[in-house]
Amino acid sequence: MLLGFDIGNTNTVLGIYRGGGAAPEATYRFRTVRDVTADELGAMVSAFVRNHGESNPGEVSVSGVAIASVVPEVNRRFHEMTARYFSLPLLEISHRATMPISLVYDDPSTLGVDRIVNAVAAHVEYPGDKIIIDIGTAATVCVLHSDGRFDGGLIAPGIGTTIDALALRTSQLERITFRKPDALVATSTREAITSGFYYGWLSMIEGLITRIENRYNKGFLPVLTGGYASILSPELGRPHTCDAMLTMKGIRYLYQLNQ
Repeated sequence: MLLGFDIGNTNTVLGIYRGGGAAPEATYRFRTVRDVTADELGAMVSAFVRNHGESNPGEVSVSGVAIASVVPEVNRRFHEMTARYFSLPLLEISHRATMPISLVYDDPSTLGVDRIVNAVAAHVEYPGDKIIIDIGTAATVCVLHSDGRFDGGLIAPGIGTTIDALALRTSQLERITFRKPDALVATSTREAITSGFYYGWLSMIEGLITRIENRYNKGFLPVLTGGYASILSPELGRPHTCDAMLTMKGIRYLYQLNQ
């Protein structure tokens, strides 16, 4: 059994992998707490493992633990938890990992590991040239060529981040839930905000894809992932794929290459 952690700024996703599949057979999402202790982590992880068929967490058949983290403040606690509860070293994925892609980036140490993991999974899972769009706390757009060359990309504020900012900085505009609105042209303030966010983000993504394709003078397969991807995917006006498990698949692939 492999335990893989996708540690994001807002949430952490723990996946349990068994067998040969790239995607985890079960996942557990919890809030990322920057001052969490190793024992608090160990209690959560042990409870999750128990819920999936292991009666004694002190004797679980865990063969490896890997993290892909964009929150360096918590990484040491994950190392401590892994050693204390599973007597294993932790694989902390970074730009130095062995991988099937090449990073064309001014300083790879500043490249978010989530973008690296997504690119590895997209390279293995999908043929051809890809634009990887991860819509989470931040929105990242990455260019990956069919030969595995990672050309960098763009970073924008995430949907939840901008929704919170608008509500915080205005007196009369309330916080909304990101969803497809009932109508493009709204007749209430709440629906107007909902429509503006939904179709605004949809148009931004479509526009960025077009601009990147014009920049390279070729077509790309858009690969959507992240917490909001499934909400936008049905209305994206071009062929694409939506893979909610892209990051978790990348963790599995990189563990296999670097264990």
